[in-house]
Amino acid sequence: MAKFVFIAGGLCLGLYVVIGILGYLSFGNSPGPLSNVLDSYAAGDTLARVARAVVGLVMVVSYPVNCFCARSALCDLVVAARGGKGAVEGDADGGHSRGLQTVVVTIFFALTYAVALFVTNLGVVFSILGATVGVYVILV
Repeated sequence: MAKFVFIAGGLCLGLYVVIGILGYLSFGNSPGPLSNVLDSYAAGDTLARVARAVVGLVMVVSYPVNCFCARSALCDLVVAARGGKGAVEGDADGGHSRGLQTVVVTIFFALTYAVALFVTNLGVVFSILGATVGVYVILV
């Protein structure tokens, strides 16, 4: 899993850097009234369409990265609340039972599905995901 997190994090970092550099080269310090630099490009711009697709790919890749870290932290909290020891360092599954991991991932999936059903402005969701991936990049 550590290899996957490293690869996914590297992919996210690379894609964000490319989009950031292209946005800066196009608009300088001020992309305009829109907060998302990609929205400042014309709707029919082929490169902007490709960049939007890449941002979608970043979101798809960042979900498992966020889910893995959050699952591990939440499992540690549950185990500690029950009076147990934390995760075993170096253990592939973090030392947590498969049942606990399954419950936590199922809850995460259900919450994500609920957000997908009820949130109509994906910009809010992308902002939150972008912020958490940004924190991950800073951590690395």
